[in-house]
Amino acid sequence: MKPCHAQHPVPADECRVCWLAAHVRAYQRLWGLPETGEHERVPAGAPGPGPLTWGAPVVAPCAHLGSREPGQPCGSPLLRCALHGDLTTRFAACSGAQRCCARCPDYCSAVAPLRPGDPGVGLAIGSYKWPELVELQIRVARATCGPVPVLVSTDHPEGVPALAAVCDRYPDVYLWPNATRLGHTGGDLAVYWKGVMWGAARGLEVVAKVSQRMVFTGAYWLQDGARELLASGLPVASRASSGAPRWPLRTEAALLDVGAWHRPGVLGRCAPGAYWGRRDGGFPAEAAVLELVRELLGGVYWPWPALPVDRRAGGAFLWHESHAADEYRALAARFGVALPGDFHTGGWDQEYRDGVYSYG
Repeated sequence: MKPCHAQHPVPADECRVCWLAAHVRAYQRLWGLPETGEHERVPAGAPGPGPLTWGAPVVAPCAHLGSREPGQPCGSPLLRCALHGDLTTRFAACSGAQRCCARCPDYCSAVAPLRPGDPGVGLAIGSYKWPELVELQIRVARATCGPVPVLVSTDHPEGVPALAAVCDRYPDVYLWPNATRLGHTGGDLAVYWKGVMWGAARGLEVVAKVSQRMVFTGAYWLQDGARELLASGLPVASRASSGAPRWPLRTEAALLDVGAWHRPGVLGRCAPGAYWGRRDGGFPAEAAVLELVRELLGGVYWPWPALPVDRRAGGAFLWHESHAADEYRALAARFGVALPGDFHTGGWDQEYRDGVYSYG
């Protein structure tokens, strides 16, 4: 028993792709293998998909894959490979590509291996506009932390179809849109609520809540942060921020102890809804989460070393107040993602002028 292309430890007879390559001549011809199989076509009773899905022999992205090209007439997309040119991810006769990733001797997983003994963790991403940025988040998280489960919460109903297409390309990525637009504060708090609910359902110990423009790049940042949080015995890890704006608790990145947060009183205080008008002068997410921590979670949080106190300081991450848009585009290019032309690292002033921003 050994890991297959998708890094699943399965016997060859239980791996759909390996079975097809060993026994079916039609697929042996397609993949350029010796035609030694006893079947011309797939027979009844052949092994099922197992850990791999039909037509997707490489579930974990390859480190050599780049941009996704327009689809072929059959709907099969092309991937640009740094070593082999255009590749198909499905076995379609109408595709102009000559190779498929299955059984490629140069395959190198872009997903970091899980480490034994690490706590069960997940990543909850808050999204508005820019599905491509979510795809970058997924690819970077898998490259740095391994095949951790990912939840995507979006407060942009119009963008759900495009975001769903992104999430469908990756295993164990779950899209949970808001039913209606909640706005900035409501959409932010919804990620806390959904992350805890989802994490509890998955049996996770710690969920990282991140805003879409907070892209961590350090190796195993999620597992290491979770281990520190659990060792502290505190319910949440984040940092205060200095400068302008000055917040006693940042919300663009936080680690949540799922067991501590998964209680009716706590969940009721961050349930999806409109928050801004609940306080005179507005109620930003930073104030709402700090109030929740003070009143229901003991009033103390773990100061997460991965986050600096100065929001404009750098670290093992990209953040829109400390990095330029070109730095995001450079990272995206490394991971085969093209960010849209309207991506920016400023505030939401233009969206406010366009009438699409909501304080929430």
